[in-house]
Amino acid sequence: MPQDQTLRYRPVNGQDSTPLVAALLRAGYDASPETVQGQQCLFVSAKDGAPVDREKVRAVIAEANTTSVFDGIDLDAPVKFEDER
Repeated sequence: MPQDQTLRYRPVNGQDSTPLVAALLRAGYDASPETVQGQQCLFVSAKDGAPVDREKVRAVIAEANTTSVFDGIDLDAPVKFEDER
């Protein structure tokens, strides 16, 4: 699959995006939550403007995929980007 400049990921309804953003920043990506058509979305890009490694980002999100920083309940949900829905 080709690499993209920016990926969009929609967290599970009610999921706090803070753990995801923190994990993506630690992995060297820029990540910013935004609301698009009433849905929370994370926009993920490389800090240097290079193409984003989709599978690496998927792995980082899967590793950090919890409900919130406080309760840390793992979510057993597949990581799919908006263009894969």
